[in-house]
Amino acid sequence: MSSVDTIQSKTASAVVTPAAPVHLSVAAKTQWTAKYATAHAQAMIDHPDNPGAQRTAALRSANTVLKVPEPKSAADIEVLEPWQVLLRSTRNVNGIQTLVCVTTDGRKYSFPISSPQPSVDLNAMSKWQLISHAFDVHGLELDSSLKKNEMIAAIAEKAAK
Repeated sequence: MSSVDTIQSKTASAVVTPAAPVHLSVAAKTQWTAKYATAHAQAMIDHPDNPGAQRTAALRSANTVLKVPEPKSAADIEVLEPWQVLLRSTRNVNGIQTLVCVTTDGRKYSFPISSPQPSVDLNAMSKWQLISHAFDVHGLELDSSLKKNEMIAAIAEKAAK
């Protein structure tokens, strides 16, 4: 090894990986740092004489970790990691309980919280109540000549579908 090689290796700039965003979880920070290092190594090959392009490519790759999956329901919001959510609260909007969420990428979501349907005791209903319930709740038209247990069976079959 010549003295020129030694001097160049001592003066060559080392790759400095910036700190991952502080709001990330430990696992996400590790993933962010790994993506940065991998992309920077590739960018050094792709853009050998352009340190700015190398850093830009590495940051773009690492920042893909910051993308928050778009929730489609209140249940999807509940499974987001804490670092992905700035605000998560429930509010009463026009008489409907609503889950409101703002993600770390600045997007806002709100979904009505579904409340469980009250259980109905079909056996306690009269035939006319059964006919009305079947139509109003299930869209099922029952013949009034059916026996009560036949009506209940038809409603249960429709509800199971």
